[in-house]
Formats: sequence, C-alpha cells, structure tokens
Amino acid sequence: MNSILSLIEKLKEPKIIKDTINERTKQMIDDGKLTEARELIDLGEEIPEKLAKEVNIAEQWFTEGDYKKAKKYFLKAAELALIIQENEISSFLENKGNHVGTFPDVIKERDNLYKELEKRTSEIEMNELYVYNYLLDPIERLIDISNNFEIIESIDTLTKLKSNAHRAIRLAKELYGLDKKIRELLNKI
Repeated sequence: MNSILSLIEKLKEPKIIKDTINERTKQMIDDGKLTEARELIDLGEEIPEKLAKEVNIAEQWFTEGDYKKAKKYFLKAAELALIIQENEISSFLENKGNHVGTFPDVIKERDNLYKELEKRTSEIEMNELYVYNYLLDPIERLIDISNNFEIIESIDTLTKLKSNAHRAIRLAKELYGLDKKIRELLNKI
C-alpha cells in the first residue's frame, strides 16, 4: 500500500519522472541506442510535466468524489506514461483509472444495500412478534372451558399451544434484544 501511495506521490512530481527518464537515456546511450535515447530525451522535456499535471488533476477529482473524471485523467496519464516507455507506470495508472471508474457503481450498490438493510429492519418492526402475548388469555380461557366440558383432546392441544406461545414470547424478547443490538451496529455504519 505504501509503495502504491509513494508511486502516486512520485508521479505528481515532474522532476522525479525526468530523473527516471534521464537514467534510462544514459543506459540507452551506453547500449549504443543513440536514436532511441534522443527520442526519449525529446519526450522527456514535455511529457513529465503533462503526466504530473494529469495525475494531480486525477487525484483532485478523486478527492472530490468525481470518479468518472478521475478515471479519465488517470487513463490520460497512463497514455502519457506509455509514450515515454514507462510501461509499468502506464499499467499502474490504467488499473487505477479503471478501478476508480468502478466507484460510482460500487457506491450505488453500497447505497442500495443500506436501503435494503433499512427496509428489512423496518419489515421486522412490522412483524409484531409480541402478538403471542395476546394469545395467552384466550388460550387459558379455552383451557378452562375445555376443562368444564372435560374435552381432553382440546385441553392437550390448547396446553401445547400455550406452551409454544410462551416459548414464542421468550424468543420474541430475545429477538427484540438482538434487533436492538443490530440497529445500534447499523447506526454506527
């Protein structure tokens, strides 16, 4: 991460880019590639300034959150790096531009996911889990009535229903506690 950050910082400085070109031209001259060295020297006079300018503009747009413009300038800088035969830098800038270009879609996806989370948590609120509390009184009354008539099957079924309603109430309370924790965490995002 630091090397990527330092590369971007280096690319913002034309002098650093020129120094890199000068080192390469010296090597070309040593290797007897005089014509290629001359071409690179000529390009080295104007391209580093343009490259640094494009990178600075791209970073500015990136900081301001205009990722489409940032992408455009990173890709322009990549083309300039290619002209001065800085293939690795060009590849890096092209990748950065393409990556930054995905940010609007990623941000949109993130926002949609947050909305989906909010929607689902509000749906949970709408599902009244405490409705089981309202079942207890009628169930107990039905058990009493069934006892009066000595309807054993109904008493057994109603007793199981009452037991399940109590269990549902306990789980609803536990769910309410978890729901509260989830909402607190969502609010921190």
